[in-house]
Amino acid sequence: DTGSMLQPRLLRRPELRDGDVTFMEVYGPVEADALDAIRAHIAACLPHFPVLSSATRHTEHFIGLSCA
Repeated sequence: DTGSMLQPRLLRRPELRDGDVTFMEVYGPVEADALDAIRAHIAACLPHFPVLSSATRHTEHFIGLSCA
């Protein structure tokens, strides 16, 4: 059953940074009952990565790739 599998998508920043394209790989959708378990796992792991725990949050914009 592939209905419960995460579907990968490849996104990119709409602009170049230092002449380079930046890509981001994302997976989803995630079923609501699995999301709580994923959040709990991340919360349990964060203390082991202090740089991630204290990193400043920011928003970035990525768009889907067009194969046309």
